Amino acid sequence: MRLLEGVPIYSGPQTAELVTPTGAALVRVLSSGYTPEEYTPIRSGFGAGTKDPADRPNALRITLAEEQHTGTPMGGGDEWLVMLATDIDDMSPEHVSAAADALRDAGALDVTCITVAMKKGRVGTRIEVLCREPAAAALQSMLFSRTTTLGVRWSRVARHALARDMRTVEVLGHDVRVKVSALPDGRRRAKAEYEDVRVVANATGRSLQDVTTLALAATERA
Repeated sequence: MRLLEGVPIYSGPQTAELVTPTGAALVRVLSSGYTPEEYTPIRSGFGAGTKDPADRPNALRITLAEEQHTGTPMGGGDEWLVMLATDIDDMSPEHVSAAADALRDAGALDVTCITVAMKKGRVGTRIEVLCREPAAAALQSMLFSRTTTLGVRWSRVARHALARDMRTVEVLGHDVRVKVSALPDGRRRAKAEYEDVRVVANATGRSLQDVTTLALAATERA
């Protein structure tokens, strides 16, 4: 049980030992979460035990596989993601913001902080972390270590992403990245990367709006 702390478990079909200490250690060390929605088997093996239950074979199979994701992030399409959520009412806003930044830096696709009303009328913050399943366990650990939460909710969500690509244009002698997405009706929408715009604005003394306008105009010409 110490080896399985933090791992979801449920009662088995019979009153006998179904998880040995060795098996629990393998789950702890080798497993990174639930079976993915899609995967490509690479190698597999199995072994049988000495007990002979009447209703099922006493055998275990393990598969080494590469996970496949439905949809491609930059190519657009549908994909299954994981949403981690927790509600907090005993952290300062600055610390919540720092935790959200750390989650983004650690690979979260998106982190949203929402003001919520909690028990006894306390105002709290709901932190929602959108990520791909392989990253969920590590990001959950970060929620526990970077915030005061006592529990994290998991849910699987479907996302449809627009096809998009990143382009680089020259603005006032500097490179600015522009993300161009394709809308369902065939039109395109462009957005200049803020950090690049800020660098150009600081270097040239122009406003953020001016640099953004120039970047979008350059994108249209490209």
